Amino acid sequence: SRAQTVRITGGMHLSVALAMGAALPETRLGDIEVIDPRGNVWSSSPSAESSGHKTTVESIDATAPADLSGRQRVAALVTLTPNPDLAAFRRMVGGAPGGFRVAVRIAVQPETTLEPNAAARISAEVASHLKRISAEGDRAEVHLAFQGPYGIAVLVGRLLNTLRVVAYEWEDQHPL
Repeated sequence: SRAQTVRITGGMHLSVALAMGAALPETRLGDIEVIDPRGNVWSSSPSAESSGHKTTVESIDATAPADLSGRQRVAALVTLTPNPDLAAFRRMVGGAPGGFRVAVRIAVQPETTLEPNAAARISAEVASHLKRISAEGDRAEVHLAFQGPYGIAVLVGRLLNTLRVVAYEWEDQHPL
């Protein structure tokens, strides 16, 4: 549509935000601005004043053995909020039929609330980690649990449009 900027306002479930982002890929249009219910703008345009948060990746024990004969699957928990729920993710990974080739947690340090000016950088770093993990698993399907601002979920989703992603919602600390 040759739009220079797409602006999304309001709020939504994180799995919908990821899917909406994937429907608006980086290669098809200019910038994305997500305006949250508090009026904060989470933009795909890099900010000169980005926060000092750094993304980290750590392995999580995938107790169920992976079936390496079929389509490869990886599990990723993205935690961009203070006090993440790791227990529900571990239960999901451990109880998954067929298991996962690898399970990881992608987080930010320090584990404090993100500012909107970090959105472009953090979303690009998270997407880069997810693409690398998928590529290392022979273009593995990514099972993604996301805890963070919905604005960043949209921005991450638009960078993952070339991957097969299964997004998980959390309800009462259990994946749906």
